Amino acid sequence: MSANQPGQDQDLYSYDSFGGSKKQSDFSFLWWCAGAHQSLLKKYPSEHSKYSGLGGVVLATFVLAAISSGYAIYSIFGSIGWTIFFGITWGLIIFNLDRFLVSTMRKYGVSRRKQLWMTVPRMVLALLIGLTISRPLELKIFEKEIDVKVVENIHHKMQLNDSLIAAENASLLATTSAERASLVQRKLAVEDTLHQLSQAYVREADGTGGSMSRGIENLTRLKMNVYNDARLRYQPELLSLADRIAKQDSLLASARAGVEQKRKEYEQSAIANVGFLERNKALSDLSSEESSVFWASL
Repeated sequence: MSANQPGQDQDLYSYDSFGGSKKQSDFSFLWWCAGAHQSLLKKYPSEHSKYSGLGGVVLATFVLAAISSGYAIYSIFGSIGWTIFFGITWGLIIFNLDRFLVSTMRKYGVSRRKQLWMTVPRMVLALLIGLTISRPLELKIFEKEIDVKVVENIHHKMQLNDSLIAAENASLLATTSAERASLVQRKLAVEDTLHQLSQAYVREADGTGGSMSRGIENLTRLKMNVYNDARLRYQPELLSLADRIAKQDSLLASARAGVEQKRKEYEQSAIANVGFLERNKALSDLSSEESSVFWASL
């Protein structure tokens, strides 16, 4: 009776007694995800839950990496096919890296100093994995705020571009404007001279100027001839001045139209080419400006 007691106790407290007579599978997917040696791990039941948890963490890393990279690719290409392909590919890359980190961490039979040296590259790699996973998710979480910041950044870029275009065309506009002003000044001077000569003979004729005596035909005719001679003499110059002023106006209009065209083209290009990099920059700007976004991004 006593000889059978240990065997009965062993059967009573074995793991099979809780699961019935059902045979356990020789393969555990979560253990495989954790990089465990499954045939060896089966001999240590107390470690089963630990490696199942590690495998679940690695599997969750794969899922998050696939989702985040898929969102990043979709925001760039806008294609469902490429999104699925790159999402799964990047997820598998991160999965293997994370599985490598988990499976190669050992603390038994290794000195503390060596453990520290082994930890440093793995921590760096883990940090890089975390960044590649978290950044696209942050872009999605703060999408509305990022959209506002992108518009603000585009506005700042347009202002800078406007100043560059203005500086580029400043010399041409200044030279053309100065030339036009000189031509206009000369034209006004000639027209003023003709106007004074015209008023001189008119006032002589009505007695309000000149000799102040109305009806002196010789003086009136003399002043009228002076005006007519001056008008004939200045007429070609006035025509030339008007033509040159029109050309300067055309140059100014063309230059201003070119500036506006460049501005519109840059604006359209900036709006149409908002991609992952621009949105990532907007998120970085938000993190530096808003403490809540900064702490949420950690």
